[in-house]
Amino acid sequence: RQVRSMLTFIVCIILILTILATTCILCACHEHEFGEWKTTVEPTCTQNGEKQRLCDCGEKQTEAIPAIGHIAGDWSVDIQPKCTVDGSKIQNCSVCGALLATESVPATGHQHDAVVTAPTCTEDGYTTHTCTCGDSYTDSSVVALGHDFVEHDAKEPTCTETGWEKYETCTRCDYTTFVEIPKTSHEFGSWRDVTPATCVQSGLAERFCNCGERETKELDALGHTYNSSRICSKCGDVDYSKGLVYTLINDGKEAEVSGIGTCKDSHVIISPTYEGVNVTRVAIEAFRECDIIVKVTLPKTIQVIDSYAFYNCKHLDEIEIPEGVKTIGPYALAKISVDNLTIPNSVTKIHKGALSASSIETLTLPFVGETPNGATNNHFGWIYGAENYMQNNIKVPADLINVVITGGTTIARGAFFGCEFIDNITLPNTIQTIGTVAFYECKQLYSINIPSGVTVIDSQTFYKCENLTIISIPTSVTTVSDYAFSSCLKIQYIYYAGSQEDWNKISIGGNNGNFYVDKVVYNRTEII
Repeated sequence: RQVRSMLTFIVCIILILTILATTCILCACHEHEFGEWKTTVEPTCTQNGEKQRLCDCGEKQTEAIPAIGHIAGDWSVDIQPKCTVDGSKIQNCSVCGALLATESVPATGHQHDAVVTAPTCTEDGYTTHTCTCGDSYTDSSVVALGHDFVEHDAKEPTCTETGWEKYETCTRCDYTTFVEIPKTSHEFGSWRDVTPATCVQSGLAERFCNCGERETKELDALGHTYNSSRICSKCGDVDYSKGLVYTLINDGKEAEVSGIGTCKDSHVIISPTYEGVNVTRVAIEAFRECDIIVKVTLPKTIQVIDSYAFYNCKHLDEIEIPEGVKTIGPYALAKISVDNLTIPNSVTKIHKGALSASSIETLTLPFVGETPNGATNNHFGWIYGAENYMQNNIKVPADLINVVITGGTTIARGAFFGCEFIDNITLPNTIQTIGTVAFYECKQLYSINIPSGVTVIDSQTFYKCENLTIISIPTSVTTVSDYAFSSCLKIQYIYYAGSQEDWNKISIGGNNGNFYVDKVVYNRTEII
């Protein structure tokens, strides 16, 4: 096998050599047919180019293309000539840009422009010749003109215009000897308030000069001047207590004062508003047993004084309850000590014990009992904690001297039963009915005005009013029942609004103590 492979290789070599030999013999006998010349290297200004042509057999023929030489372009100035310095120009090949020649460009010489400066009052005139390169010279001098004076009169200054001394000016220039005299000061009159200052806002004052000039000044705010009641004497502003605790109620529509908080005032003045809503309540136990309070002022927005609100405020001796309060809760004002207490006509309900154990000398009420003309709880002792009128004498304190009732139509049965320490009870003319035993054993009662609407003084109404001295009876009374004034042995005067003839028409029952006709003073009702 190896011998066979070797023989195959030798045969292939011989075959290749034969083909090559045949090709060389054929070329030696061939005449070339060349194609067109093609430039392969372009000639430049200084270097030859090259061109070639080919035969189909692949034979190549090459020839040189001669250099084209420089082509002179236009002259160009590369350095501009100046007035005194030559410039230069150059010529380049337009093909390759090679520098071909350089020549000088002559200096331009000066080109002067003339500017005439006219003479002034103080300076000569002349003509200035200036070249663009900066070279210059002057000539054609003209003598200065001198000033052309004009005289001006003096003017006295005023408070609105400046004045001046006598002076000169020149008609041709700005020469002047002018000296200004400043304006005089305005001569203002007295200050007058335009907007008076208040306690919290600044004001404005004005004054005028004879020339009409107006001058203004700001007036400082006056600041509050609070009196002992903490009310500003100038504007009426109230110095509300700081540090009290307020709470929003009723879905944020109202607020209540709910505690003393950090307030240290002995006179507590409650604000009418909190966070933009009215303060309508004094909350339950808001100031209970608050020993520092001596005086309380409530705003007109308060509607409810809730239970125990001021209970046992030991040093409280003055409280102002405003018109607008509707309800006073249980023991709200219990165990306090005040000389005078007025409960306004706006109140429609006073809960049991509201004034329990309180020391009050003069008490003004809109009605007797819990509510106006109530069918129950209509005895005076209700507000002091009495369950019924039989407990009046143990619940109504001994230091209560004067009671003033301002409303209602009825004094109920036993209303003041056993109130033995009260000296004076004042009833309004709205009262039409006085119940039996209403003033039973009011032993210190000195005088009484029967209201003009009452027709009957019922049995035992004034029983054992041992100190009753003066009685005023209106013409409306038609009946004085048996025992109405029983055991009233000190009656001295019975003031009757009508005549003796009218008196004789009254039905007067028996057992009426010292209630005799010889005590009657006719046509008089006023108790002095």
